[in-house]
Amino acid sequence: VTRGMVILPCSCDTLSRVGRGSGDTLIARAAHCHLKERRQLILCVRESPWTLIDLDNARSVAAAGGTVMPLSPPFFMAGRRDPDHVTLPMMLSAYVDRVLALLGHAPTATWETIR
Repeated sequence: VTRGMVILPCSCDTLSRVGRGSGDTLIARAAHCHLKERRQLILCVRESPWTLIDLDNARSVAAAGGTVMPLSPPFFMAGRRDPDHVTLPMMLSAYVDRVLALLGHAPTATWETIR
């Protein structure tokens, strides 16, 4: 038994498969099983902007108990750092921390610690 499943990156195609309950790929089937068994499912969707169809698919996943988390860096985690010293690896690390926090791991930084 897993604690949860993260699809990172998640394409809008995979979002669509999960949102409509299709199990025609291994990833979509595993995601469906996580929803069915009430285990954590996190979809980190890479595309933007979204169409109304994408929004409907995200709503369906959320209504079924999943979490849809657009793949965008949490710029607020840079805090009061000089923008010239904020790196892409720092932003990616902050994003991954947020994903892992949803699975129960303590984040290495929080809004309170960076202000």
